[in-house]
Amino acid sequence: MRLDETIKRFLSGLVLTIIILITITYGNFYWFGLFVIIVFFAILGLKEFYTLYQQKDKSKQAPFLKLGIFFSTIILFNHYANFIKSQYDVDSIIDSLYLEKLIYYFSSDVSIVPLALLLLLFSSGILQIFFYSGGSGGGRNLAITLLGPLYTVITLSYAFNLLTFPQAPFYLLLFLLLPIATDTGAYIAGNFFGKHRLNFSPSPNKTYEGYFGGLLLACLVGLGFLYFWNEYLADNAIAISYGEVIIISVLIFIASIFGDLLESLFKRDVLIKDSGKIIPGHGGVLDLIDTIYWSFPLGYLYLSLRQVLGFSLG
Repeated sequence: MRLDETIKRFLSGLVLTIIILITITYGNFYWFGLFVIIVFFAILGLKEFYTLYQQKDKSKQAPFLKLGIFFSTIILFNHYANFIKSQYDVDSIIDSLYLEKLIYYFSSDVSIVPLALLLLLFSSGILQIFFYSGGSGGGRNLAITLLGPLYTVITLSYAFNLLTFPQAPFYLLLFLLLPIATDTGAYIAGNFFGKHRLNFSPSPNKTYEGYFGGLLLACLVGLGFLYFWNEYLADNAIAISYGEVIIISVLIFIASIFGDLLESLFKRDVLIKDSGKIIPGHGGVLDLIDTIYWSFPLGYLYLSLRQVLGFSLG
């Protein structure tokens, strides 16, 4: 393990984490700062995902990058507009011209995600039929085009679903910190102590020691964050116990493993090591947040089930 790469990885991850923590902790102005961060990482991640497969076969339109970005942007704006409309008094937003227009143009009574994905499929299908039908791989191109927003955009947009729960900043931060802790712990333990490989085909160099380090750090971060929040930040204590935080940490640890392996599978499919070079020490956006893609939707599912069963979140 090269020490300089580890330092770069740590520093770049730390800077990004601090920016996101500040944005979430001080969610002023209708969480617009968080929205900007989500859009930035979602669209950049989508572009990286599409570029992976464009690099594999440059002779084909694989996939339809501009269409994917267009409909993904609509999905993100719709998700944010619906969140604002559901959580705030619309009349109080009139003073903000931009938010007023955003709600007017992009909000809807229901999510437009299914419709946007169908339109993406139909429009890219028409282009494939009339302009790229001469070669093979048309079905693969359409599948990749549709998979991109599902993998990189819709998953991150669940951040706004998490914000609809009581004590929302805590839960959003929790489901952000746990996958980061898993990835960090696995990286450090795997590089310093990893000897016994698991030989998973997408990523054969993963070790038992690395995964144990990821699990241990995730649990410690979950426990420490709950204690810190209840002692120093919360007006009312969070309605989950330390034992439940450990359960949540284990669930997110498992989800993070699959998130990392899935991204490794994509990279192995196109025979590259990193999805990009934009983030020092990490590679691309996909390399950085592959574990978070699974954490937000799973966190939303967990909290929703908890509410259905009648347990308090406040």
